[in-house]
Amino acid sequence: MFNGRLYVACEGRNNILYVGSTTVPTNGALPTISSYQNLGGVLSAGPAIAAWNGVLTFFVSGSNKRIYTRTLTGHYAEQLESCIGHPAAGTTPATGGVTYVACQGNDGTCGS
Repeated sequence: MFNGRLYVACEGRNNILYVGSTTVPTNGALPTISSYQNLGGVLSAGPAIAAWNGVLTFFVSGSNKRIYTRTLTGHYAEQLESCIGHPAAGTTPATGGVTYVACQGNDGTCGS
């Protein structure tokens, strides 16, 4: 959830990052997303999504095994961290929450 909406990020068959969003039904029904926005890129593994510094941010692993970040309106930015496979991300629910990103590192261990 971010700003009252549920966001879902996924890697398409063409290895491109896609994102969809919807409001969460108040009646407890499962939400549905009917369309996804193409955010581009060439992913080597599925994405993670979390609020980072108050901005909805996508975390992906590039072909060079580096983590890249992207926002809905920004461009991809290479980070210093490396990742083998799918990254995971989450933000603590507290006000001014901390965002954690974890994945399998080059040494085969899980790190954050």
